[in-house]
Amino acid sequence: MPSSATVQRAARLGVATLLAIFLAACGGGGGDDAPPPAAPPPAGSVGPAGATIASADNNATLTVPAGALNSTINVTLTPATDGFQSDPQIVPGTVYKLGAPDTALTQPATLSLAIPDSVASGVAGNASHAQSQTASRAHALGVVDPNGLISCNPFVPPGADVPPGTVCIYDHAPCPASTPNETGTKIDDYFNRTVYLCQAPNQPKVQLVQLSASGPPTLLATDLLAGPKNIAQTQFNVLTSQTVGLLRDTTPPKVQFTSIVEQLGDNEGRLVLSAHATDNVGIDSVYFELWGNVTGLKVSNLAKFTRPPFVWTSPVMSLDDIYQLNLTPVTCSAGCDFNVFYAVVFDHAGNNSIDSTSAWAGGNGVRPPIIQNFFATPFTLPAGGGDVVLSWAVDDTQTLSIDNGVGDVTAVPEKTVHVTAPTTFHLTATNPQGSTSVQFSVAVAGGQPAPTISAFTATPANLPPGGGTVKLAWTTAGADTIAIDHGVGTFTSANAFTNINVTANSTFTLTATNASGAVTKQAAVVVAVNNDRFVDVSSGNDTNACSQAAPCKTIAKAMTGAPSGATVYLADGSYGSATQGASATVPDGVTLRAAHPGAATLANVALTAAGSATFSDIVLDAEGSACASINAGSTTGTPTLLMTGVLIKCGGALNVHGNVKATMIPGALAGGLYTAALPGTFNALLSVTDSAELLIQGGILDGNNAGSPGFGAGFLAVTGNGKLTLDGSTLRNRTSVGILTGNNGAIVLKNNALIDHVGAADTCAAAAAIVLNGTGSLTMDHSQIAKSASAGICVRSGAGASTIALTQSTITSSAGGIASETGAGSTATITADGVSLTNNTTGIIWTGAPGTSIDLKNSSVTGNVTGIQVDGTSVALKLRTSNVSGNSDSGVAIFNNVAADLGTQADPGLNTFAGNGSQGIKDNLVGGQTTQAVGNTWNVNQQGADAAGHYSTAPAYTPVPKTGPANGANFEIANASTVNL
Repeated sequence: MPSSATVQRAARLGVATLLAIFLAACGGGGGDDAPPPAAPPPAGSVGPAGATIASADNNATLTVPAGALNSTINVTLTPATDGFQSDPQIVPGTVYKLGAPDTALTQPATLSLAIPDSVASGVAGNASHAQSQTASRAHALGVVDPNGLISCNPFVPPGADVPPGTVCIYDHAPCPASTPNETGTKIDDYFNRTVYLCQAPNQPKVQLVQLSASGPPTLLATDLLAGPKNIAQTQFNVLTSQTVGLLRDTTPPKVQFTSIVEQLGDNEGRLVLSAHATDNVGIDSVYFELWGNVTGLKVSNLAKFTRPPFVWTSPVMSLDDIYQLNLTPVTCSAGCDFNVFYAVVFDHAGNNSIDSTSAWAGGNGVRPPIIQNFFATPFTLPAGGGDVVLSWAVDDTQTLSIDNGVGDVTAVPEKTVHVTAPTTFHLTATNPQGSTSVQFSVAVAGGQPAPTISAFTATPANLPPGGGTVKLAWTTAGADTIAIDHGVGTFTSANAFTNINVTANSTFTLTATNASGAVTKQAAVVVAVNNDRFVDVSSGNDTNACSQAAPCKTIAKAMTGAPSGATVYLADGSYGSATQGASATVPDGVTLRAAHPGAATLANVALTAAGSATFSDIVLDAEGSACASINAGSTTGTPTLLMTGVLIKCGGALNVHGNVKATMIPGALAGGLYTAALPGTFNALLSVTDSAELLIQGGILDGNNAGSPGFGAGFLAVTGNGKLTLDGSTLRNRTSVGILTGNNGAIVLKNNALIDHVGAADTCAAAAAIVLNGTGSLTMDHSQIAKSASAGICVRSGAGASTIALTQSTITSSAGGIASETGAGSTATITADGVSLTNNTTGIIWTGAPGTSIDLKNSSVTGNVTGIQVDGTSVALKLRTSNVSGNSDSGVAIFNNVAADLGTQADPGLNTFAGNGSQGIKDNLVGGQTTQAVGNTWNVNQQGADAAGHYSTAPAYTPVPKTGPANGANFEIANASTVNL
């Protein structure tokens, strides 16, 4: 019998190994040395009736079923000792040569190889072995998830038990001496304790492989059968001559895990995790997981991969969230405030390896550099090139460099370089914690340099009623021809002038042209009419007649008695309440216009349109906290309001109500920007209520990267029965709710309208790009919402049923694509046709009150963490002809009593659920319910799906029911529910 020491040593080994030691010590025998039983001949003729061919030692058999062959062939199965590449992991005596002509089978043949007793423990796996591994260890409490990643709790003293197979070791280098075969991976200094992750040695499974004389073994699909005789089996659809054998693969895979922060500008970016994994036979799976607490990502299981590339990209978020500068659970010394990401790699034998990386490896607020901006001025050069100024703003850097020969720029704020060809410059900032890089491109035109216009003027710019003579003068360079519209003519002189007679308001455009292109410049001339009035805050007087020669001082005086069709012109200057009073009324049909675009600024003056009105080229600014405003609310008829080139610098600048139909166009605004220098908090920039409508055609509403989240707040607000339309317009850069509806307010986005970088990291109702409150509606056609730190679209709870209709549109790179407010549940009717929900944390995340329906067709839900997650009672989810793939967690997750229709026999789904990190559909419904998911495409050869990824196929689409609990790559059924596939 064995000694006590032998038994203690055996306690750390697997059951099968323990049994072998015990029998050997006590004189038990047999095993691999027993004589083989008698066997049939190793060769034979196999025909349509089928047959079983066995090797001479009876340890290898090939079974060809009846009907697999149409003719008779000769098959041999003999032991082999040469003709293949030697591998020390091949189990001795288990290599056989299968001889047969190349023959396709109508039914698969089964090859079986006996597993010698000495390696049979691999059949049972390593559970028994792992359970013995905690003996005599000093370890702390840990939690091991199904992927093998361990999370440690340093506040539990050494000695507490952990799940089998892994253990967290504190203050021990690197693992207990009592388990010398274990490998230790140092995690880092965490909470002032040195932490090692120790894993028990693998008990690799035995695998069937095809051997070759010219390369490594090729893995065959292997089934391991335990019984009186342990068997490894595989199947062949084609018989051919080949050498097969058993491989006990003890070589772990190799993995290199890296993280890169892709900075996208304005303190935002993406975290990209990449693993390069190799193995002597093949990689089975790769898991990406988070160890720690990341505020921005809010996940622990990031992704699962079964084939390369092994790359995961986070949603767009602030760099502060990526680098995690505000972790405050514990105060500790340098080197402890960080989060670790793991790549856990498994091969087909069960061997695994781990590598780690972190987005931030520093402590006490030290992080890799952040590049706030990097650009070139100018960024477009004419043919032949020229000088550009490269400038930047960088935080937390020690060294700065620019490629393309520019070199080190650490000590300077900008650098002038000469560029002669299109060039992309990369600025790289480095400190001890890492490097960050961004790029900027400079374009250079080909051929002859484009012409330039340095001046084009009209003198005088203001004419009395009836008009008069105006001198148009210009200064150009490099032009072959110079032309002025309105029939003025074509010229060749670079510096010249011409006199013309002007009788009506005119904007002249000069075009300078050569072979490389054309450039333009404008000059405006205003011709007064008898009804026009003039205001000059500097030289005017309200005792004057408000004529061009004798202007008034105040807008209110000039508007008094102004007839319909008249224009009130504002001379250059600032028109504040101190000189203008608090308000002025614009009579029906009157226009208020700056004599020179952007040169007349109103501050703390409320302008009220009595009927229809036009406002052109003025600036609305604040005086203290009070903003100048335009207010239109007539209920008589259908009055119109036109705003052309109105620049807004404060909140509450435009209020449209009553029956007014308002339109905004950029006009002469530089870069089409309707806004400039906006403060962080204010009332809605624009508000529309009652039955009013506001159409914004083109241009950009820029929020100056400022704002505060909050319920009831919005950059733009639509209430009552109001309607707001963005037609080809852009709303961007606001850290608060972008557009807020109330009651029956309606929002329309069309013709490539864009909402970009709007919202904040807060609840969706307080900080989404669009918030629907009440029975409001959103219509989105050929438009996009991008990079919202909250949700793209949020529906508030308990305030009525909203309507969302999306067509050929995109919601991307946001925390949530379409979301409900957390709490009592939201109600909405959502339809989407041809919509892309991509690279969000969740494409749709919904906790719904009864009556909600979500209907998607011809759409794409890809690259998110979770594609669609719906929870609630009497909530309907319908998907047709859509692609729900490549999401790092689940494709569709449903909870409680959701009625999910992903395809029926009469109306098949024709959706694709493949390549999602966890599973295509996660069914967490209350037990006993049935989910319809007929006629879709899933991961191939998983959970009963065929080689095309189908369960039910055309034309019958007969449902294949799957009842839970069940879990796999295609579906998870948590309770006793049924999914019809």
